[in-house]
Amino acid sequence: MKTMKKNNVNLLLRGLTLAILFVILLFKPIQIFGSNWDRETSSAFLYIQPDTLFADTIDLNLGDTVAIYSEGADSVYILYEDSIVGADSLYYDLEYPTNHILVSLSSDHRAVNEGVHGFNLSDMFEVDHGNVQDNDNYSVGGQPNPWDALIALSPKTLRVFSGAGSRFMHPLGFKGATGLTNGGYGFNLEEIVRYFDKTQVPFNDNPGIPAIIADILGGADPEKCENCGLWMDASVINAFEDFYGKYKKQEEDFPAYNALDYPTRESQPLYINQLLELVKQIEAANPGHTVDIIYCVNILSETATAVKETVEYMRSNSIHNVNVAGVEIGNEVYFNFYNQTLNFTDFFDYWDYIHGYNAPGMETLLSPEMFADHDYITELKGTPGFDVKLGLPAANLSNCGEEGDYPLITNEDIEFEAMLPGGGGGCVCGYPQWNLDMATTYGTVIGSKFQYDAIILHNYYTPSNSSVDCPVNTNWQDIMLQLHLGYNPATPEAAITGTFKYPAPSWSYASYGDSRLVPAFYGITGKHFPTPGSPLLPGNFKEFTRDRIDNAFEAHAPHMLFNAGYVGSEAKEIWMTEYNLKDDLDMPGPYGSDNNTKLQDFESSVVNTFSHAVMLQNWFLWNLKSAYDPTYRPNFLTRATLQNFLSGSGIALMTPSNKEDRAILGISTCGTFPDSPTGYDKDFTHYIRKINYYAPYYWKVISDKHLQYLQSTTTMYVNNDNIAPTVFIDVTAKKLYVIFSNVKYSSQVYGFDPEDLGDIYGPGYDVELEYGSIIGHILDAEQLYSTYGNSSIFDINNAYKPCPAEIGIYGRMSSFTNVVLSCNTICPSVMETIPGSVCVTVPAISMGYFEIPFNAYPRLGEPKKSISIFPNPTSNKVTVYILNQENEFANEYQYKVIDKLGTTILKGEFTSGGDIQLSSFPNGLYTIVVYENGKLVDSKEIVFAK
Repeated sequence: MKTMKKNNVNLLLRGLTLAILFVILLFKPIQIFGSNWDRETSSAFLYIQPDTLFADTIDLNLGDTVAIYSEGADSVYILYEDSIVGADSLYYDLEYPTNHILVSLSSDHRAVNEGVHGFNLSDMFEVDHGNVQDNDNYSVGGQPNPWDALIALSPKTLRVFSGAGSRFMHPLGFKGATGLTNGGYGFNLEEIVRYFDKTQVPFNDNPGIPAIIADILGGADPEKCENCGLWMDASVINAFEDFYGKYKKQEEDFPAYNALDYPTRESQPLYINQLLELVKQIEAANPGHTVDIIYCVNILSETATAVKETVEYMRSNSIHNVNVAGVEIGNEVYFNFYNQTLNFTDFFDYWDYIHGYNAPGMETLLSPEMFADHDYITELKGTPGFDVKLGLPAANLSNCGEEGDYPLITNEDIEFEAMLPGGGGGCVCGYPQWNLDMATTYGTVIGSKFQYDAIILHNYYTPSNSSVDCPVNTNWQDIMLQLHLGYNPATPEAAITGTFKYPAPSWSYASYGDSRLVPAFYGITGKHFPTPGSPLLPGNFKEFTRDRIDNAFEAHAPHMLFNAGYVGSEAKEIWMTEYNLKDDLDMPGPYGSDNNTKLQDFESSVVNTFSHAVMLQNWFLWNLKSAYDPTYRPNFLTRATLQNFLSGSGIALMTPSNKEDRAILGISTCGTFPDSPTGYDKDFTHYIRKINYYAPYYWKVISDKHLQYLQSTTTMYVNNDNIAPTVFIDVTAKKLYVIFSNVKYSSQVYGFDPEDLGDIYGPGYDVELEYGSIIGHILDAEQLYSTYGNSSIFDINNAYKPCPAEIGIYGRMSSFTNVVLSCNTICPSVMETIPGSVCVTVPAISMGYFEIPFNAYPRLGEPKKSISIFPNPTSNKVTVYILNQENEFANEYQYKVIDKLGTTILKGEFTSGGDIQLSSFPNGLYTIVVYENGKLVDSKEIVFAK
């Protein structure tokens, strides 16, 4: 976790002075406190002792400050609490209960970079995916078709048409020697075979491409390439079969678009035309909204001229003109396939290629058109009157062990770029040479333009970041593998034995959850288990999104020049065009392949659960709030597209239903299927929204309403398992939008102090938050493992049998609800002393946002009475003056002195100019609240330091 950055004195807890904070930071040693903290937890906090005490001590009292950290421009104060639960606990006797979270609002509001609300549309328009012809399948079952589901998310950025699947795509169709065209994505089998044939080492051109194609087409299994191992590298066979399947699904051999059957390009069966129509519908459903397209280019076999023509077609056509904001020049080109085919061994090989250079031997691989036309930089940046931003792929970090604990790493088994010598945590590693070489080209120009505008990162939180050279894993693999009782994290190379399914009964959703699942899901979510003081498990999602994403970007920043101190005009934007969890296991040792098979369902059981959705929401908030982080160049991250909107992968927002899902939804029964007497043998496309879908469904309110980010300061107790909420504001409508997640099995109370919010509207303005109309838009789940539809979590329990026994097993399709509700507004007594404050209570195991309307009004008429306190800070007593009364010393007033926990520690009466003695109090921050005849007059904070 990052320590608090010195970005704004107003971020300090309720007016804590900069001087006092500096005293704490400068004179108190970093300290790890007590048995409540393991190494993983302690590395994330700046432990300052003690809190508000100036004498060195390791003794902590309830309410001592043990950590201060920042999130974007927000500050979060973590206070100490004991871990006692029960009737004797101080939790239940405080005016500010330790399970509450207090948020103080500033007037610092900033524009939001809406480009980070985006999705990758991998394979979206394929038949049996999100192709428009499959939308008729959604007439039953109560589920929206994929187009309507995406329209409802109103994305700002869409990345098309795929990532790794973009290899060999020709979006405007592939025109063969016969003059006929391959439609869809324009895949051409001869071309695909030619490139995969090149992967064989040493290369052997036997049996020749015609013989290979004849063998593939004549194979007994239409889904397999039975003899592929004879002519391609074994590691890429699965990828080839995937492309072969895509090729077979598309329409082929239709006349060119200027022929009678297809008089226009818009009339051709091209998937790009479906994209244009889909964007048209998104923008029509969201008036005033513009979708920005990032086009990922096939640099293997699509000419530079064709790429430019594709951009121009998307921008000008008779279906709908779309905004192509950027072009991604190749996908993950630092991986081995590009080394095997185009001989990329470092960044400069790639750089030369995209400038049109042909390395020796390329004439035997590239088509004549490609051999003469792959200068993408000149074509896209050097053509007069044509303008588009270009992004080039950058590599992720290597694993540097515990001291350089980077969760977002590159798989070293397939990555070829050289690494600089270096070290950290005992591992030989360094920063990717690919990226260092890339940075040397930042200033290159073509005419008056920089040759490219962005660098592209693909970030996945993988189960492991271990490697042969650095075997320590600090990612999440072992948390979920504890579901398999035979797995020992101390011996990951050992053969896995034992039972691979839990016996019946089915999973329980009652009370605090199923004892078989709870430990793993507490661990992965980032909850203290089994006691409030237990350490968090390494790799948990909370620390990943709160601390470790930032660690990785801070490591990139000085090399890729998006750190705060770099102001050169050649600095590049960052596009994160893929990010999500990745659940693929890669177990080490001689039993690795067999162990992968046996353990994969256990590892994947977290995918598309409530815990996964919370992680995605917090990752998105990091993407958005990084724009305000003083470590980085402002607004450096301009695009982020979640991987993936729709696919067969479990991480996607929409995945295919299986037969049990369809039976429960009423689409069919186990014995029948619409239009198919053979039952479930028919391939029937019916994708359903998974629980991950609802994370962006809620955060889209930010771009829908063009909200602004509102800086805030949060105070919470260390044993609260939640993270701080994030506040946005509609200044004109006078409404706050608070995005939250509650992973506790009890409700969460948030208290909001308007503090300086009124300053937005001018000097002398006050704000009053409204109690009566707080509306929550909430995903209300029953368990951390709540999900929707088929999932690996059901595959590890033999209670979940094939249709029809599955029907009626509770939880499979009903363990969460999407609700709109009025939020509870019961407050702790401390909030009653804060003018205009409000409290909001959200349900257990929930996420989403709630709206808080407010009134802003100028102070009119007679000046409001206020108080002045002197001296402040003080080491003994204070004198309190009442201002703006006719007779300054006439009236009797009442006062309370409240500590930072909200406890009233002193009260009494006085007249203006009277003293309040504080000498018996501990050093700290206090609030003096003054009343007249029971009516609040004013309150001020003071710092007491002996």
